[in-house]
Amino acid sequence: MREIFPELLVKIWIFVYNESMNTVQRTYVIESEKIKGEKTFLVLSDLHGTKVEHFLLEKVKELSPDGIFYVGDMADSIKHQPVTESLMQKLSAYPSYAVFGNHEYSARLIGRMEHFAKENGIRYLRGDGVDLGANIALYGLDDRYVGKDFERQKRALKGRKEGSFSILLAHRPDDYDFFEEAGFDLVLCGHTHGGQIRIGAINGLYAPGQGIFPKYAGGEYQLGKTKMIVGRGLVQNALPRWGNPPEYVTIHLKGKKV
Repeated sequence: MREIFPELLVKIWIFVYNESMNTVQRTYVIESEKIKGEKTFLVLSDLHGTKVEHFLLEKVKELSPDGIFYVGDMADSIKHQPVTESLMQKLSAYPSYAVFGNHEYSARLIGRMEHFAKENGIRYLRGDGVDLGANIALYGLDDRYVGKDFERQKRALKGRKEGSFSILLAHRPDDYDFFEEAGFDLVLCGHTHGGQIRIGAINGLYAPGQGIFPKYAGGEYQLGKTKMIVGRGLVQNALPRWGNPPEYVTIHLKGKKV
């Protein structure tokens, strides 16, 4: 029995680890009387150069989204940049909008990614917004790594025109107080990698910026009248993911009768 028990634990560990590395689709359906019609969007974050193109392109084709939102950390080094650019270029057939994450800044990739985005029709939002139709407006907040311009962007976002169903792309969920104060209907974030390890009721062991047992590791949260969705990201690297598979997120928005 003593010999069997350690072997069983190893087998269980391997099984859970392998299952935790299979990328999943997480879907959220959101209804609002502000929305006129229906729209579906794909949300990608925290790729960090992980090779997912082989299966993700087929999934996106099946989904046929109205647009794609990138919420940061799609790359973290020049080495990984070709993987990121290949995926984003192939997906640029869909209307694409993005914000930068902390790793694009720390790796000094901003200039290169801005040039790439311009060539491929991908729009980075930095305190500004676009009309997506169906009375839906999309806005973006740069990562705080940008420095002084971060506060300017926040002021600009607070002064936006009201009336539409408002979506904000922001890499980190850490600024939840601002999201609620600014009154966005929906905020889409990444950054946390799902807290790396999830066991039972523990929704994440550690997330940068939040520390141990993060409150906003991944999933759906209500901040007053603002709904925040934190994607767990696509990254697969040396850091283990346990009970926390990589994910891409789909958001289905539809009108609600008053």
